[in-house]
Amino acid sequence: MSEYILCTLNTTQEIIAKVVEATDTHYIVAKPLMISVVQTGETTYGLRMDPFSPSNPDGDQRINRATLASESVVVPPGLIKAYQQQTSSIEIVSALPGQM
Repeated sequence: MSEYILCTLNTTQEIIAKVVEATDTHYIVAKPLMISVVQTGETTYGLRMDPFSPSNPDGDQRINRATLASESVVVPPGLIKAYQQQTSSIEIVSALPGQM
């Protein structure tokens, strides 16, 4: 199983999170973010990540498997990197200045 989960709830909300615990009935996830599509230009779109639970954005959440409409087999690496950047106080860089 992956360290991260990308799933769609029965309510059509798409969520990415770090898996803390997985059982047959539920996931315990850390810092879940809800993914939304946003228009970035006249014909271009991007993704925005917002806290799944704004009242407790850094807390662990329990997601019951019965509430899942789908679950991705593989979470795209770019999406994991974006999640890590948004949930970490450390800036992730691809190259150090002057070493490109």
